[in-house]
Amino acid sequence: MEIRGKTALVTGAGRGLGQTIALALAAEGANVVAHYHGSEAGAAETAVRARLRGVRAAHIGGDLADPGEACQLVRWAAQALAPPDILVNSASVFVPGTLRNTSIEDWDRHVDVNLRGPFLTMQSFASFLEDREGKVVNLSDFRASRPGREYFGYTVSKAATVCSCVTSPPPPSGWTRVRRVPAAAG
Repeated sequence: MEIRGKTALVTGAGRGLGQTIALALAAEGANVVAHYHGSEAGAAETAVRARLRGVRAAHIGGDLADPGEACQLVRWAAQALAPPDILVNSASVFVPGTLRNTSIEDWDRHVDVNLRGPFLTMQSFASFLEDREGKVVNLSDFRASRPGREYFGYTVSKAATVCSCVTSPPPPSGWTRVRRVPAAAG
């Protein structure tokens, strides 16, 4: 897929890897919708820096742990800029905890943001595409395939996201299979 002139929705684009990916897409000519939950100033900066690269850009807020908001994120991106052609699920929660000391609240937050959020945004994205070509990238990291004990909730939620990429059915016409990209957490 040629990305010049396409629109990319990047979750977690207010900082870290999400911001880096959004700016890299802008450098390649993609219009960018920078999503944030807690990093509004960072997402606004991402949009400004993307526009300096000669593309259109916007930033939108939304809590991926809230199913209603996660389901609406693609629609909000379309309203803010244009219907996305590319979805990058970069946002994540990364809280330390072992099997023994991970609280149910931390467990739920990891599953809600790192697994259910991408699932709901992918569903919404698929319905928005209809017959257009689209791409989905789900970020993971080495912990999904080489788990350790220190980040139990994060590791399990990211490993399940990897499984969703591997076990997803063949994509609709014009789609490329959902991709998992190993990356550093943060």
